[in-house]
Amino acid sequence: MELNANDKIVFFFGAGASVPDNAPPASELLSEALKLNNQNGEQYIDEDRINNVKRFLKEIFHDISSDDPPLPTFEEVLTPIHIATQKGEDFSDEWNLKALEKVKFDLVYCICEVLRYKLKEPKGYYNQFIDKLFDRIDPKNCTFLSSNYDILLDNALKTKTPIDYGFDIVNTRDSSDKKKASVLLKLHGSLNWNHYPNGFSERDTTEKIKIDDEKVNFDYAKIDPGHNSQYSARPLIIPPTYRKTLESEKLVKVWKKASKELESASRIFFIGYSMPDSDFHIKHLMLRSLSRTNKRPEIFVVGSKGNDTYSQSYKNYERIFGEITPLPIGFEGFIEKMNEYI
Repeated sequence: MELNANDKIVFFFGAGASVPDNAPPASELLSEALKLNNQNGEQYIDEDRINNVKRFLKEIFHDISSDDPPLPTFEEVLTPIHIATQKGEDFSDEWNLKALEKVKFDLVYCICEVLRYKLKEPKGYYNQFIDKLFDRIDPKNCTFLSSNYDILLDNALKTKTPIDYGFDIVNTRDSSDKKKASVLLKLHGSLNWNHYPNGFSERDTTEKIKIDDEKVNFDYAKIDPGHNSQYSARPLIIPPTYRKTLESEKLVKVWKKASKELESASRIFFIGYSMPDSDFHIKHLMLRSLSRTNKRPEIFVVGSKGNDTYSQSYKNYERIFGEITPLPIGFEGFIEKMNEYI
């Protein structure tokens, strides 16, 4: 498929794109997180946090000692907590607002730690993707959107170009970097964003984000708002709930920039993203942005290898966009056959 010199391609990555690199599927995140412990000695795990989540699940949902009935998803656990804390409602005397805030924080900790554990030794599919893509087209003609917290794509991009995350980073060394940077917009935040929501001190209370240059995940285990100053850092991630809220001005900028990038897209490739019901904010972003274009972009959906082209995940897209091109070849297959589509 031929591209014109000014054609813009947007790549949208979901959790399925990281599965080949050993990330657990979104449906298994909670069950994998509850298996974490300190027995292997490779990574410190705060088992008190894990046990607090287990106790909440057992007392509020059901017995979790077996796989039958199955565990609820992260969305199903976090959404009622999110609603309760927003409305100022206790679940019970024991699970009051303070306890709910604590277990919400512990659930987010579980997400961070299971990803950090599973992705210690990625297989390099993102690196293969970026190498092949940038050999074929100018990086300036690509924009990357992601709903993932992991930094596999970040690390792959860093080997080729600086990264423009859509907001100012306080420790960016060279202000000219943005002119040659690849645009990576992480709509739900990122594990390696050191977020200072109240600034650094009483003299400087504006929201700030620092991102380390090293290829490391943020050490979430050391960040606890219950014990640190209000000026301490914490990860900036939006937990998977059905009622997501953007409380960070930085993330608001990210979403606005994402809308602008989508408006100018000639093609959009969704990779490992099933357009779930919980992400109606992303559906709104897509519909609002694409309604402002003179010509609708071509939509390609890279699904699981061997997945039927009439499966529910593709129907989710067709309900929103109409005509799409389903590609049931997986991320690995797309990398291999990229020249056929770009």
